[in-house]
Amino acid sequence: MEAFFRREIGAHPLLIPLLMEKGLTSPELVRAALHPDLEHLVDPESIPNLKPAVETILRTVKRREGIWIWGHEDADGFTSTAVLLRTLRFLGHPEDRLGYYIPSKREEGHGLTVDGIRKARDAGIRLIVTVDSGGSSTEEVVFAREIGVEVIITDHHEIPSKLPDTLVVNPKLGGNNFPYLAGVGVAFKVAWLLLRYARQFTIQDIAETLPELFVYTAVGTVADRVPLVSENRILVDTGADLLQSRSFPFTRAYQRLRGHPVELYPFISLISAGYADQGRSPAVEVLITGDDDTAERNLQILMERNQEWTRESQQQLEEALKRLGRVRRYVYVDLPEAQPQYLGYIASRIKDHFQLPTIVTGRRGNGIVIGEVRYPYGENSLILLNALSHLFLDYGGHRLASGFSLQARDLPEFLEELESFFKQTEISPDAHVDLEVKHVDPSFVLDLYRWGKTGVELRVLFRDISIQDLLALNHRGVEFLDPEGLLSLYPPATRVDVILASAPEGLRVYRLQPLQETNKEVFRGHSGRSTEV
Repeated sequence: MEAFFRREIGAHPLLIPLLMEKGLTSPELVRAALHPDLEHLVDPESIPNLKPAVETILRTVKRREGIWIWGHEDADGFTSTAVLLRTLRFLGHPEDRLGYYIPSKREEGHGLTVDGIRKARDAGIRLIVTVDSGGSSTEEVVFAREIGVEVIITDHHEIPSKLPDTLVVNPKLGGNNFPYLAGVGVAFKVAWLLLRYARQFTIQDIAETLPELFVYTAVGTVADRVPLVSENRILVDTGADLLQSRSFPFTRAYQRLRGHPVELYPFISLISAGYADQGRSPAVEVLITGDDDTAERNLQILMERNQEWTRESQQQLEEALKRLGRVRRYVYVDLPEAQPQYLGYIASRIKDHFQLPTIVTGRRGNGIVIGEVRYPYGENSLILLNALSHLFLDYGGHRLASGFSLQARDLPEFLEELESFFKQTEISPDAHVDLEVKHVDPSFVLDLYRWGKTGVELRVLFRDISIQDLLALNHRGVEFLDPEGLLSLYPPATRVDVILASAPEGLRVYRLQPLQETNKEVFRGHSGRSTEV
């Protein structure tokens, strides 16, 4: 693969390993990044276990047996659920034998639950297909099998140490598909293969006949904040275009309620305001209904909920900041009264402010402690969770965002081990960068800029360089994003340490340190504060 990057793409040697870490691990994915067109989506059959999973689903459809799509209570989970429900409806599966179930984070947690599986069995369900969840539900899969319910897992989170004993479809298991697909991206690949096998559909046929699948996928992918690179960028761009050019019950309802055509990002905020109630959600209903009045009714619920969420989340954030004690190597705050759906938002905001690992805990309805973990760029929250996994009922997620649950009686021990973990963990001064270089190589900076245009985010620390050497690249087409004017604060000859972050709009000046002003390593950055590193 390195040879391909060098010969075919002309990538700078220093960037090649970083590009591979960002998921560009095959020629197909590189071409999809550089040419984000529909025909460059990678064939879904390369995801491990996807072919037998689709064959199992189609056998169940043929036998007209009950199927539940098991979702997750967030925008990625809602849209993933909608993708497979809409696809199975299109394939003619009877409405009375097709349903979905989304567990409430507050009452049930996430992933498969024993009570939910019992409800499925009692409703005559023979097959549960999870979306955006279930990757660590080992005991629940065993229970389902014991009571006669088959389970297929489709997920996109990090692979746990032990997988459930069933078909698990996850791009992180291998294959040529983009490893950082959102849960809805995985669901889309399942739908694509279902439609190919059952109706001989091409990807263009899906765009023409079932354009809403791309719209759902765009909404969930952006909401889940996965890298908008390669396949993800194709899915989002296609979905955004179809959202504007095609008409659906939810777009017509949006027009009536808001007085203007639907826009992707405001619509994402409405779907994100969805919630689960007894297994169902207005966010799913607004997407899958074929009736304009039903769409409008559910969209109105989401609009009111979105206003409430915005107001409440700010209040909860203010309360969290009041409760913060001394901030050291990490931030921890306990919010027993907070609704679980606010914990991730609060953790993200606090992490953004302090640029430190942040853990926020709350409670489920049954008294179980739940936690949301957010880590700064370049670090890995799962190292912490793996180290403390013996205390958890369940845990999982991504490098930068993860979560866990534990018994309330184990919270004191968790806090002790949390403190011990961070005392023993060395935090590198350059933990938030992908690479450090010590001079301005124009070919390197130009290539960093090029890959940023494709959506690849890389943060590079340039040591002891002059501002004028950097700005000279403006004449070669490099655009610098410097909203705080950090590059103009000092004379051009000033030598600095500076972190540049690649982005579609250009190279963002993330932090800057003038070397002659101080012997300390203090970066002036976009956070509006100085940070000793």
